[in-house]
Amino acid sequence: MALIREHRLPNGLLIAIFDETNRYFGDYHRVFLRVVLHYDLTPADRNDPFWSEARDRLGPELRLEKTLERMGVADSEVEGTVAALVDNFLATADEYLTRPDYPRQLVIREMEKRRKTTRIY
Repeated sequence: MALIREHRLPNGLLIAIFDETNRYFGDYHRVFLRVVLHYDLTPADRNDPFWSEARDRLGPELRLEKTLERMGVADSEVEGTVAALVDNFLATADEYLTRPDYPRQLVIREMEKRRKTTRIY
């Protein structure tokens, strides 16, 4: 797993992109990128009850992952495909990832996910 890009946004979100591409048949590759979003909850306003609850429930850091994948990529096209996947993701996600309130929205969604109970029948 190789880190190919890391970028800290003004809102405190850290985006790290790792390349886990592998050859799966002859000249063909599975281009597989792991996008990891990190948000440090420790420096958040300590007097704000929301951030205190977030730290209690989620720990010192929020970490979320997304994968980007393309199958059947010829050897000569791997580098271009990796660059295109990264550029497309950042172009699409930039509008919401850079918003000042986005880390708070991520924390809210993650706390809601963990609040829900799963029933097994």
